[in-house]
Amino acid sequence: MPTGTVSKYNKNRKYSVIKPKEWKTERRDVLFLSSEYTFELGDEVEYIVEYVNGKGYAQNIKKV
Repeated sequence: MPTGTVSKYNKNRKYSVIKPKEWKTERRDVLFLSSEYTFELGDEVEYIVEYVNGKGYAQNIKKV
């Protein structure tokens, strides 16, 4: 499972951002639903990525 760091988190917005530790050929941040999780900036997380219309969405997020 890929890992990353929560780089933008705002409970009032629909999506927040995870910066992956490893990028393959290009830089792609991964989005997740803010309302489903309670994280703080800088938290290390592990997740599963699902790509929809070229955007990555994280699911099954766990703190590491």
